[in-house]
Amino acid sequence: MAPKPSHGGRLRGISAEGEFYLQALLREEVELTLEELGGRYANTYGVTISIDALLNTFQCLYLEETGARLNMILPYGRAPRGERVIDERPVSPGETVSTVAVLTE
Repeated sequence: MAPKPSHGGRLRGISAEGEFYLQALLREEVELTLEELGGRYANTYGVTISIDALLNTFQCLYLEETGARLNMILPYGRAPRGERVIDERPVSPGETVSTVAVLTE
């Protein structure tokens, strides 16, 4: 008895055309959840896909986050030789700005 031929693992649920479709959706509406993406894919292609299949499709995405306070200052200043730097320092806590980005390869 011979073994069954291998297909190289499970068949992919998302076609190459479907990947382009999902990427275009994300470019237009960046706040879509995985569930919403899966629902739109199912409506368009008639194929229900799992959250894991979506995660595998977008495994090349990286989430980067950074933040800064708007009242940050240096504890020193520059002035011409022999002159003193006179400036005001902010005393209020200031506003914090957070930036979140998704990076792709």
